[in-house]
Amino acid sequence: MISFKEYLEYRTPEDSGKIFYHGSSDIVLPEKKFSSPILLPPEVTTVISEKGRKKNLNMVFFTTDLKSAKIYAGRAVNRFGGKPVIYRAIPMGKIEKIHDEKGTSVYMSSWAFYEPVNLN
Repeated sequence: MISFKEYLEYRTPEDSGKIFYHGSSDIVLPEKKFSSPILLPPEVTTVISEKGRKKNLNMVFFTTDLKSAKIYAGRAVNRFGGKPVIYRAIPMGKIEKIHDEKGTSVYMSSWAFYEPVNLN
């Protein structure tokens, strides 16, 4: 884990004002396995929602697009059951942008704090 000071050093002017979202299923809520509001990578949780995913197992993924997060939540529901949930992700560690096109953006980091997003 990194310190808050290190966290601030990882922020760039480009991502410092962004809100990041993570879509999942309530069946795989992080607190079901861990006691903290932390999103951890598949190499720790052993939960992978994408069939066949072989790389970046040490990273958690998130997006700036709420619509994309809803799509990812739907995929998790299709794989695990349950109800879709959307979290606001607060990435800790270096943020890497891996996909950025109009309408969808995907980022990854080694872990993130989270808080539920109320969609009602």
